[in-house]
Amino acid sequence: MRILTDLFLTTYPQDYDWLPYLFRSIVHNVSGYDRLIVVIEEGHEPPLEILREHGPRRWSIERCRRYEGTDFPGYTGQAIEKLRAWEYSNADRVLIVDSDCVFTRPVDLLTDPAASIEKPIILRRPWKEAGDANCWHDSTAELLRFEPPYETMCRHPFIFPTWMLHQLWEHMGGEERLLQHKTLSDFNLMGNFALVKHPELFTPLHWQGPVDNHTETAGAFVGDGAPPEWVHQFWSHHRPNHPDVQNALGKLGLL
Repeated sequence: MRILTDLFLTTYPQDYDWLPYLFRSIVHNVSGYDRLIVVIEEGHEPPLEILREHGPRRWSIERCRRYEGTDFPGYTGQAIEKLRAWEYSNADRVLIVDSDCVFTRPVDLLTDPAASIEKPIILRRPWKEAGDANCWHDSTAELLRFEPPYETMCRHPFIFPTWMLHQLWEHMGGEERLLQHKTLSDFNLMGNFALVKHPELFTPLHWQGPVDNHTETAGAFVGDGAPPEWVHQFWSHHRPNHPDVQNALGKLGLL
């Protein structure tokens, strides 16, 4: 049976300058998916010109509630909408990316073992090895209502069954309960729910990356049997016009 996958992105105008590179990398390198779903807050102008010039053949713009001006702007609002991906996609899987990501090599999501669409890879490490990322432990445990055994926000890509994200949403208590938390970690919630509730559906691998995820070399580290990086995140503290980022994008053929 063919497994249908959507690419899923939440973004906002401050990050639109990253989007041409992400979209070009999808067009140049990614096959075996259905469409790109781009979620934008109500009131924000959507990046239609960028999508039309650089985007893939199949894409859609979806609108979410407005988080700007609330207690949940930026990261938290986007995290909530990633957890709500099941509401926007009818595909079997969603591959969730961020604005400052690029696909670094050709990959067919239907056949490439690094994608492992049938049993997606989850990179995980004990919290004691997570360094500053252990700040997400308590909110993850509180929302999940069980002890999360691992830190799972290690490296893109993050691929999950869409129905499982719906199940996770219901398990946590939906939007009403999520909005009681001003800080939450979407990928730690998804990864730990997957490993505890549905371990047979995933391929867990130990992550031996840097203690601090937020470094320029974060994507370069691999763990036991983990495939080499094929989705790179630049981290938005460097904008795309930074010389180091431009050099990397040039090497990838994305300028």
